[in-house]
Amino acid sequence: MCNNNMLRILLVVIFAVGLTMCLACGNAGFSNDASLQRGLADYENGKYESAIEHLKKVADQGTSEVPAARVQTIIGNCYNEVDQLDESIKWHKRSLQTDPKQHETWVNMGVAYRLLGEFDEAEKCYLEALRLNPDYPELHASLGALYVFKGDPDKAVEELELSLRLDNTLAVAHANLSLAYAMVNRFDDADRELKQAIVRGYQNGEVIRRRIDDLKAASN
Repeated sequence: MCNNNMLRILLVVIFAVGLTMCLACGNAGFSNDASLQRGLADYENGKYESAIEHLKKVADQGTSEVPAARVQTIIGNCYNEVDQLDESIKWHKRSLQTDPKQHETWVNMGVAYRLLGEFDEAEKCYLEALRLNPDYPELHASLGALYVFKGDPDKAVEELELSLRLDNTLAVAHANLSLAYAMVNRFDDADRELKQAIVRGYQNGEVIRRRIDDLKAASN
């Protein structure tokens, strides 16, 4: 299991991927329905409590452009943002009752469980999302980072390499892979991936560099 220093690092490393997936679920086409339009606009603008208020008004019916299951998982995402994670999970579960095949909801619920520190539940959600949508590079990256959290670098390497085969532009995936390589003493590969992450705009390279150096020192 990762120590507290590792967990603090990875909260920085993984969160960018998780956040991107959550926001992607809010980018559906706007409806003429005033409550939905206002709720989605508030969500995109970070006004999460207002978004919850408006989206709840259409949570059961949705619209042709934004079905009920998606509205419900967006409400769950809003509760993530205001640190009400139990309420978030409740809404994601409601979304899955409406449509159990909506892979975005499984992703979002996995993020909520991860933020609660319930990594086994997060893994189950990510795996189900990948069963429904196996070619989702960001999700493979998040699952790989989760395996680093759980202290399973071999699985982390497998998922992160797959993520980058699907989309080599993911800076966070390169950073996570560099850390996973270092955990299995593949330090040359770790250095290469960290360079790739930084070239692609990764902002926390110094943090990862220090962790790689610590792992290298510990291996000597």
